[in-house]
Order: sequence, then C-alpha cells, then structure tokens
Amino acid sequence: DADAAIRALDGLFGTAFNSARFDDAEWASNQLIEMGKKQQNIGALVLGTQFLGMCSFSRGRLKLAESYLTEALTHRTNADAVGSDFPSMSLIYLSWTLQLLGDEQKALALYLTAQAEARQETDYRLAACLGNGCILMALRHDTGMLEAMVEELIPLAKRNGFQLWLNMALFFQGWMQVMTRQQTSGLLQMCHVCDNMGEQEIDKTCYLGILAESYLRMGRIPEASQTVDQALALAGRTGENYYTAELLRLRGELSATVDRSEARAALEKSADIAREQGAKTWQLRTQQTLASLISTPATSPQDIPRC
Repeated sequence: DADAAIRALDGLFGTAFNSARFDDAEWASNQLIEMGKKQQNIGALVLGTQFLGMCSFSRGRLKLAESYLTEALTHRTNADAVGSDFPSMSLIYLSWTLQLLGDEQKALALYLTAQAEARQETDYRLAACLGNGCILMALRHDTGMLEAMVEELIPLAKRNGFQLWLNMALFFQGWMQVMTRQQTSGLLQMCHVCDNMGEQEIDKTCYLGILAESYLRMGRIPEASQTVDQALALAGRTGENYYTAELLRLRGELSATVDRSEARAALEKSADIAREQGAKTWQLRTQQTLASLISTPATSPQDIPRC
C-alpha cells in the first residue's frame, strides 16, 4: 500500500525533523525518493525531495537546499497528487534559503505567494504559513510586516487551539516589544516560550539567537552571553547550523568590550562559516560588526564594565 507507506514515512520525517534529528529525517526522505523512483510515485518523490531541502537548510547547506527545493517546486502543478504540506513548505523554506543567500526580493515574493495560497486553504495551513513567516521577517529584521502577521496569528491560533503557532506568535510579539519599545516584558515572554518548547528543537538555535540579541539590545550582557552559549551548544549537538554564523557574530559583539582578540576570533569564524555556506546576509552583518570593532579604540582595563 504505497499511500500507507508514504503517510508512515511522512510521519517519521516530521517526528525526527521537529526533534532536530536530521540523520533520521534524511533517512525517511531518501526512503520516499527511492519509493518514488521504483514505483513512479510522484507524491513520494516530491515529498522526499522537499524534505531533503528542509534538512539541508537546517544544516546550513544552503546551496543544496536551494537545489532540492527548486526541484520539488517544478512539480507544483501536481500538488494535489503530492498532498501533505506541499508546496507551502517548499515555498517557505526556499524563501528562508534565498533570504540568507542574499536574494531578499525573491525570498519575500516566494513567501507572499505561499501566504496567498494558504489563505485559500485550511486555518491550520494559514497559521503554519504565518508562523513560519515570522521567522522570515525576523531574518529580515522587518518588524512592520511581522507585527501585522502576529496580530493575525494570535487570535487565529487561539480560536483553533493551535498551541505551537500561538507560542511562536507570542515569542515574536515579545521580540517586537523589545525591538520597538524596549520593554522588559518582551524578554520574559520570549524566555518563557524558549523554556517551554518541550521536545521541539527545530529552529531553537534561531529562537535563542533572537533572544540573545534582544538581551544585548537591552544591555543585559550576562543573559545574552549565556543564551549564545546555550544556542551554540545546541547547534553542536543537533547539527542545526543555519543560524550558527549569526550566533558567532553575537559572541564576537559580546566579547568586544572584554577581550578584543577573542571577539575577532569569533567574528572571523562567523565570516568563514557564512562564506562557506554562501550566506551573504550573515556575512554582511559580520563584516559590519568586524569593521566596528576595528574602528573602535581599544578599551583600557579600568573602562571595562563589570557584570
């Protein structure tokens, strides 16, 4: 029963992927592709290709992710035969991928296409699209679009009992409170979500990175440093590396007033990872932070703030 096998592998992929167990998720993806080729089953083939693209993105293999996701989307006319969450997840993950690769205009266009299609489908599809769109807007630092999406997502998620998407909306609502109004309550809201994600580890390095940046913006250096360390340790354990260059940039920025050589080492490592991944967005941010470090006079020991 091909349909039953596809549903089983789809479920195995989802469980493994949400727990950031990428080896297991890729195994399920490859099984789908093998089934698709042997049985000429377009649904299995396309889902497996989409899933490999999602795994590749999460692992920071951005060019490979672009290739898989673009290939999957060549089958958009067969969306009904593919089912599951195709093509919405291919569109969303490709938008994230292109954003980090530096093609910001195309990234936004792809996401808006996914959102328009989701509005013609179920409430769950729309909630998933809005929730995942929040990550794109955070990568873009676009608080304007993000605010509108959060305001729509919170009542939609509450009305339908979509706790996952409600948590995501509340996290980014907290981030906006910090970014736009410097409200400490936003930090508490973000921290609460991060502490209560349960077994969901996918994208957690991103959440922690955004939380660390928010602590830094509010001048809470010890919390920012601890959160960056937590995120880097998680990336090392799971292999989720699409946010690692940004985490190292934050590590460099946090070290700048204490140990400039340590700061430079972190920033250079960030730049190397971004360059290897082709992540122009992270590379540009790191170059800006490094330039600021070089142009700022060294701080004397008595001027270094004590935490």
